[in-house]
Amino acid sequence: MTRWLTQLSEVQATLAPEQQAVMVTVARVRGSAPREVGARMWVTDSTTTGTVGGGELEYQCQAISRRILTDKSAESASLRNFPLGSNCGQCCGGVVDILFEKFSTIPATWQLHATETLAKGDSGFLTTQLSASDDKLSTGHKEFTTLDPGTCKNALVESIQPAVAAIAVFGAGHVGTALVNILSHTQYDVVCIDNRPEQLPLEATSNIQPVYQKQPATYVSSLAANTASVVMTHSHALDFDICAAMLKRDDLSFCGLIGSQSKRKRFDRLFRQAGLTDEQISRLICPVGDTDLTSKRPGEIAITIAAQILRHLEAVSQTQPADTVHAALHN
Repeated sequence: MTRWLTQLSEVQATLAPEQQAVMVTVARVRGSAPREVGARMWVTDSTTTGTVGGGELEYQCQAISRRILTDKSAESASLRNFPLGSNCGQCCGGVVDILFEKFSTIPATWQLHATETLAKGDSGFLTTQLSASDDKLSTGHKEFTTLDPGTCKNALVESIQPAVAAIAVFGAGHVGTALVNILSHTQYDVVCIDNRPEQLPLEATSNIQPVYQKQPATYVSSLAANTASVVMTHSHALDFDICAAMLKRDDLSFCGLIGSQSKRKRFDRLFRQAGLTDEQISRLICPVGDTDLTSKRPGEIAITIAAQILRHLEAVSQTQPADTVHAALHN
């Protein structure tokens, strides 16, 4: 995961030369908690970006962060323990350790190293010390390496990988734009492809990439393996070409098409005429979204499609090896 690195850079760009902010990180979770290890929030003297779970926990973290910013003697990094039931009055009942780290507009050495590595298409590991170590490393000390550091005592180790679109939306019409806007609030990197450049000035967010492609079907070959793809262009001919290209690949995890049952039947017949096998055709999900929804409103249709894709991606993630999880704590 790299989105939080982009968000960190975006917050740094808003800071004045002498201004500082605080990065708030969920460093350890025991029991039930509102966010996962690695979730982050950035707090300045007047703004908050990101979330560590909302509620009383987040309120307290914001208050602590602003006290840190006003206290010139505050340590640059500190780890605090939050029992969610007794301390925050939250029903989750778990215990969360939160790391507070001051930062400025100037990127740290580890940040520059990580950015350079990702720009080359390579991945690495970020190790953050959660308490003073035997070899004099202080709380919050960070080191980025391209080699897996293995077991590190009382440290947060995160796998940092180049951003790869997990979701591809073909078509930036009414439903496509609504879908992309919904997905902009998720953890996933999204690419939206259209052959109409005037449709592509989508709302800019760190995880959305608009792509102009004169022949959208040719972009299918650029998709990474396991991409969840959904097709909703302004043209049935374009829809067919894109879907045919998707179904010829056996490594895309989700192939969806907006439309009716009659559209599905017509496309199935055309796919067979084009030489696709029944096995390939069976991978197409059409109609995509909740077929029980009678509403024709683009935003409401987009919500059901987003939910279907997110459920799919979560199910896929649960079948992946544990070492692909982006944040893991080594004691």
